[in-house]
Amino acid sequence: MSNDPWTYRFFPFEISLFILGILSYRLYCRYKKIIDNYLANYSIESTKKYLTFVVLSISFFFETNATEHTLSKLIGTNYSVLIAYYGWIVAIPILFSICKNHKTDRLIGELSYSVYLVHVFVIFLVTELIQFSRIISVGWRGEISAMISIALAIALIRFVITPLEKKRYQYSKALVKHWVQHRALR
Repeated sequence: MSNDPWTYRFFPFEISLFILGILSYRLYCRYKKIIDNYLANYSIESTKKYLTFVVLSISFFFETNATEHTLSKLIGTNYSVLIAYYGWIVAIPILFSICKNHKTDRLIGELSYSVYLVHVFVIFLVTELIQFSRIISVGWRGEISAMISIALAIALIRFVITPLEKKRYQYSKALVKHWVQHRALR
């Protein structure tokens, strides 16, 4: 069975990840001032903080996989995966604090939903074009789809979302002004 619910995205395990995310966020809120003060003492520029974040994330990922493999041998089960997730509970608040004001993170965050909106259509279109033209190998489908999805997401943000956000801001500002004037007349 290729989509066995007991081994792939089993609901109780997935909900536990959301609960761990909530716990991590609460830890972040509780210790935010301490973390920010600690990081501010090092007076590292924004770019260096971001590069530190990237390097730590990548190394933590590989360390997590190595730890998971070692613990799996010692414990004899896959409980090591859970231990790795607990490491992220501690790491995420610190990582939030390091990259909270970085423009690249904001751009990636804004791109993520736009990429989500277009990626299935792009994959379908690229797959059909590759099969129809037979010029490009099917093995390049993922890379081509990713590049086109990102380009379309940037265009979507630039030509659709940003103008709509400006209009929404103008309408909400006018609505608040109207509401304040209406309340003042009472």
